[in-house]
Amino acid sequence: MDQDAQQFMQSLVLEKQADVASLRGDMETLRGLDRDSEAMQSKWTKIAVAAVLAAILTVMIVIGTGAVFEETIWLWGTVAVACFGFAIFSFIKRSKFKRTNLEDRRYELCESLLDLVGVDLDHDHPLKIRLDCRPVPIKDKFVSSGKAGSWSVKYYQDPWLQLSGRFLDGTSFTLTKTDLLQKRSKTKRSRSGKIKHKSKTKEGLEVELLLRFKPEKYRHMATLQADASEAIQLPNRNVIVKRLRHTDRSIGLKIAHKGGWHAPGNEEGGRGRAAGLDMTQTIAMMMLSLYQVLQLSKAIDKSAAGGAS
Repeated sequence: MDQDAQQFMQSLVLEKQADVASLRGDMETLRGLDRDSEAMQSKWTKIAVAAVLAAILTVMIVIGTGAVFEETIWLWGTVAVACFGFAIFSFIKRSKFKRTNLEDRRYELCESLLDLVGVDLDHDHPLKIRLDCRPVPIKDKFVSSGKAGSWSVKYYQDPWLQLSGRFLDGTSFTLTKTDLLQKRSKTKRSRSGKIKHKSKTKEGLEVELLLRFKPEKYRHMATLQADASEAIQLPNRNVIVKRLRHTDRSIGLKIAHKGGWHAPGNEEGGRGRAAGLDMTQTIAMMMLSLYQVLQLSKAIDKSAAGGAS
């Protein structure tokens, strides 16, 4: 990723086709960029705060001693202006590094998914990934606005991860992870007459997994509608199945969850977030569930072959 690092820092989107080893290296590069940005953001925050305090102190000196040191008041004024100017410069630098201070759990989830699919992956066919690390809310992730009770709500959808590849048995997969965000706000007048503004965010997610297979290998998918639903196993009751569909060439599962999530190494959720759903475990169970349906189709073949013999 060395050649693409500068481009990623500009767009915050990684989009490429490569083998597992290369993508693992990319995730490690992102981890390093993130740590550097986090350290620089912290550094410039401290410098900016120090500059503001120095400017305030200088102004207080000018106000308190102006009558005594009238001949040097211009010097103190210049120092105050310089401190305020440097504070503004420091906040600009801080903003620059804040932008590239990535959300840890995104590349951590990608790392764990590479381990998950890497065992059974057909290495003659590279993985394709799109990893969007831009924070929400931003304009192109805004969906709509509306009302929820007394709250004004802005809705955002962030399909930040798309991963696709092919397993050794010839089955290809496409995984899409979408984070959902609601920004809620309301203004009301208290009994004392004061106007109060409240705001909060609500988090949710959707994950869609699609498997495409060779129809000659799984010839009885059309007869497995009821069995397919029973084969789906998810980690807890708060995860719901939004859609399960299959044809003679593919089977897809889409799930939803109201709440947060975490990746391995990010169990506390990071940056004040609740731990939430174990995303790697959830995706692993989705894959196992869909493969269970495929195995049911194979079992019918074996049973038919045994009866014929």
